Amino acid sequence: MKTIMEIAVEEKLNFNQWLFYWVTFGLFAIGDFFAHFIGRRGAEKLNEKLVKLSCVQHPTDDHTGNKTANEE
Repeated sequence: MKTIMEIAVEEKLNFNQWLFYWVTFGLFAIGDFFAHFIGRRGAEKLNEKLVKLSCVQHPTDDHTGNKTANEE
């Protein structure tokens, strides 16, 4: 929690930039580790939770990102 509070302080701009970088890198590393954890079907769970949920919330006609006809 203290790490997140340090990001909010604007006085140490360079420190905050690197801190944010490493926090983001750490979160992606944890996600990557979980995705490769075959015994728990990590990649399948990430796909269900993130990708499919995102597609339901933001439907598109095609892969170009155009909105569906219902939303226009």
